[in-house]
Amino acid sequence: MHHQRVLKDVLRLSRENSNVISFDVSVHEKRQVTKECLTALSALLEALDVGPKSVR
Repeated sequence: MHHQRVLKDVLRLSRENSNVISFDVSVHEKRQVTKECLTALSALLEALDVGPKSVR
């Protein structure tokens, strides 16, 4: 019985650790992609600002 309980705890902790690692990777990748998107958006807005202004 003791062996099964230890095995169950090891598996649970292993899954929790995998979840933490996955979350950490996801957050850091998302942060980098967000930064790249904001840079691209800024460049696009600047490019649109450079052209002649339309009058309505």
